[in-house]
Amino acid sequence: LPEDAQAATGDDIMDPGVAKQLELRYLRRFTGDQFRITTRWSISRNGLLCGAAAAGLEQFNPLYQDVGPGDCYTLTYDPGSVRASRPSRVTLALNGVQLGSVEGAEFSRAIFSVWFGP
Repeated sequence: LPEDAQAATGDDIMDPGVAKQLELRYLRRFTGDQFRITTRWSISRNGLLCGAAAAGLEQFNPLYQDVGPGDCYTLTYDPGSVRASRPSRVTLALNGVQLGSVEGAEFSRAIFSVWFGP
């Protein structure tokens, strides 16, 4: 959620109309494959691996890289703007370097469910 926003419920965090950012700092090593396997498994377990979410995951999973102690992934969601013809987008960055992004509110809900549930 934006810095000045307050989430009252889990639904607020998962709302695809709300911008959000999740920062994860690592204390140990993980491989890109570990992230890919766990992400797919978590989204499936949450019942969200279908349609646009599955297609988005095919684009997103290759972005994962190996990390080590001190590395930081940042997952950002911009809900976009219909008036400005700007689609919603999930972006992944590692240590401040953007790795790529995937469009779609359905994918946003799926990827954030890895940490916050369905």
